[in-house]
Amino acid sequence: MEINIKPLEIAANAAKEFLQKVITPPLEEIGLLFADKVKYWRLKNQINILIKAEDYLKQKGIKTRKVNIKVMAPMLEEISMEEEDSMQTRWAALMANTVSEGSTINTTLYSHILGQMTRSDAELFDIIAYACTTVRKNEQISVTVKEYTTIHADQLMHINRDAYVVIDNLLRLRLIKACRFQ
Repeated sequence: MEINIKPLEIAANAAKEFLQKVITPPLEEIGLLFADKVKYWRLKNQINILIKAEDYLKQKGIKTRKVNIKVMAPMLEEISMEEEDSMQTRWAALMANTVSEGSTINTTLYSHILGQMTRSDAELFDIIAYACTTVRKNEQISVTVKEYTTIHADQLMHINRDAYVVIDNLLRLRLIKACRFQ
């Protein structure tokens, strides 16, 4: 037995056309309004961070250099989505360091790393980093922890109850290194 589906297709197309007339335009308009608000919000973030970076460079009297668009585009994309003030300050510092005349930053690595960090990640990383002393001799870099031989995650729980998650992210980003207990 052969089933004729042509009438079903005609009815489905008629229903689809009706729904597009009735529903789609308002949804498209709402979507466009939402998209405009998101674009405005992202632009505002970019402007805030760029102003912070420029102010820092002006205060320090640092001249700027032209930077490859391949390096700048991902950074501008990432900074547009940052709403945390403390993270915007970090982005401004990265931007200032990238465009400063003496900079050798010519990679997207730092943008990608910072873009994957939350405020909690950055704050905990600061605690770990400030507990260390970095010494550079020629091309050799050594890091010595000041207060502890090892910083245990349990010691950080009073600062951030998600310390284990944050530490996992810092490990994933290769910003810290796990050591084995002996």
